[in-house]
Amino acid sequence: MLRNCKIIEVFVLAVVLISSSGSVNAVESKKIDTAPSDKVDAKSTEFVKKVSEEIQSLKKNVVTLNKDLRMIEEALLFPSSTKYTVFLSLDSGQFFTLESVKLKIDRKLVTSHVYSNRQRNALSRGGIQKLSRNQLERGKAQCYCILYRARSKWASV
Repeated sequence: MLRNCKIIEVFVLAVVLISSSGSVNAVESKKIDTAPSDKVDAKSTEFVKKVSEEIQSLKKNVVTLNKDLRMIEEALLFPSSTKYTVFLSLDSGQFFTLESVKLKIDRKLVTSHVYSNRQRNALSRGGIQKLSRNQLERGKAQCYCILYRARSKWASV
């Protein structure tokens, strides 16, 4: 937990340094203006390069820390022991044409999808669709997957 606090402190420090770099630049430019004009160009370009390199370095650090922070947040909010993912694939058959699907967990609708001809063809050729990725509470749960068949023009009503 102490490591997480340090990451947040470093992240805040990096953000503060990036946001305050404009004011530092303004202060340094005033000092440079008092020097002779030919030295100003060399010093100012050198200063701009240094500041630019520092900003790029800080941006990389912020991105890395942000990624770590998101991973920690996800691990705390969504433990891997309670995640589930539902995939759908079809075995090709001539008597069943998939029209739509509904997924229910504990009698609550989680997701539904209506398939286009292109998606049906992809599934019949061995494609796999990720229907849902959710979080479950610990304990028992019931999963219902309802598949709806497309009506053909020869089907009797």
